[in-house]
Amino acid sequence: MTTENQALAAKDPNRSIIVRMAEQFKVDPDKLWNTMSKTCFKPEPNGRAFAPEEVMYVLMVAEQLGINPMRREIWAFRGKNGVVQPLVSVDGWKAIMLRQPAFDGYEIRYSDSTVELANVGTVPEWCECTIWQKGISHPITERVYMTEAFVATSPVWRSRPRHMLHHRALIQAIRFSFPVTGISDVGVSDSGEVIDIEDLNGNSVAVNGQVTIQKPVHKPVSFDKDKLEEIAGKAIALALNRNDFAPAFKFAERLQGEERAYVVAKLEQARSEVQRQAINAAEAHIENEAASDESPEAKELPL
Repeated sequence: MTTENQALAAKDPNRSIIVRMAEQFKVDPDKLWNTMSKTCFKPEPNGRAFAPEEVMYVLMVAEQLGINPMRREIWAFRGKNGVVQPLVSVDGWKAIMLRQPAFDGYEIRYSDSTVELANVGTVPEWCECTIWQKGISHPITERVYMTEAFVATSPVWRSRPRHMLHHRALIQAIRFSFPVTGISDVGVSDSGEVIDIEDLNGNSVAVNGQVTIQKPVHKPVSFDKDKLEEIAGKAIALALNRNDFAPAFKFAERLQGEERAYVVAKLEQARSEVQRQAINAAEAHIENEAASDESPEAKELPL
């Protein structure tokens, strides 16, 4: 880092990561920030701009994962609850996957069975992605069902449902194959908003509304809810103890039909809560650091 950029970083700690990125791209830090503020950190429609601490949080996640906001691999999204979340596009997820030393290829498969979606037509019932890793005998396979993933309020889902289901399966497989936590993708935010960061124009959009789909007719399946609650509870406890939900989801794959869907939903809910708590903790840490920097005691310390 040049002496001039060191001085900039020392003057404003929130700029330090911008300065590092500017050094990497060999551009001026101010010009880099001006460009980023008009793309991935542009003000919201109501004119509200992202605070320096919020920008720093998203950029820290990007730096940790090795993805680039300038390549539209990660965005900042503010939910209805006011919390800023890092959202990673499918290009960002692919970059994460390809950067893993153990990655050894992947495969996408669609089902031969189909379902009917209202105002869309006939589509594959599910799509699954398998990821192989070097030195691991059993690959990870994740299956995503169209009726569970389809977002009826999203233009891109309505026009390209197979394409989007492909992305959902790939992202889920990457999540369970590699240690990637604390980030959100196309789906539902912690505040309950339906998010689609991959519309036809490649822009970031957030849409609220009920998802209405025409589900295939099937014979109801009964199951022992109390037993599944116990199974899900044990799986969640194990995941929290290990700080890793991948084995729990792997275990859920052994179940069938509605039993599998029930346990997976419980695991997804628990994992989302863990991610929400991590985001809140990170924000609290940033606020504490900012308060410490602004305290009179801190200002009196010698440089």
